[in-house]
Amino acid sequence: MKADDIVRIERELAVELPADLRRFLAGTRDDFDPDEVAVLDDAEAMIERTLEYRRGFAGMPPWPESWVYLGDEADACPYCLDCATGRVAQLHKGDAGQEPLGQHESFAAYRQNTRREIKAGAAAMEVPSRWRDAVRFYTPVTVALVLMFVVVPLCAYGISVLMGWFFK
Repeated sequence: MKADDIVRIERELAVELPADLRRFLAGTRDDFDPDEVAVLDDAEAMIERTLEYRRGFAGMPPWPESWVYLGDEADACPYCLDCATGRVAQLHKGDAGQEPLGQHESFAAYRQNTRREIKAGAAAMEVPSRWRDAVRFYTPVTVALVLMFVVVPLCAYGISVLMGWFFK
């Protein structure tokens, strides 16, 4: 996001974004950062959605004027930043009247926690490095593939040959 976009967000929403969020928006993201859905990289969308929630989107209680929509995940539970306190919260479907699903003391803390969760998920998906672990990991997969692409087709072919003999 360009510096002009960040200034526009602050001007149109009448807030001052914390320095850590400003740096994040202006910088480049890596694989362990919140993506452009969890924290938008589009100033227009960020402004538009913030204003919708401030007006009481879908009949919900309006957001305070110090709150800014950051983004959300596929669950439509948006992350919002309270510019007055610097806190980041994830709200259930954007409802300011309910207890937040999660809270972070600052944008930096939110980013750090998100990075930790992404790294943990990536580590859990790593292929085992030791030979014994690799065999334990790949054996069920190999057996399933052999059954699916070798044994089942051969059985089907055999049955079709037998049926041909019987019903000639």
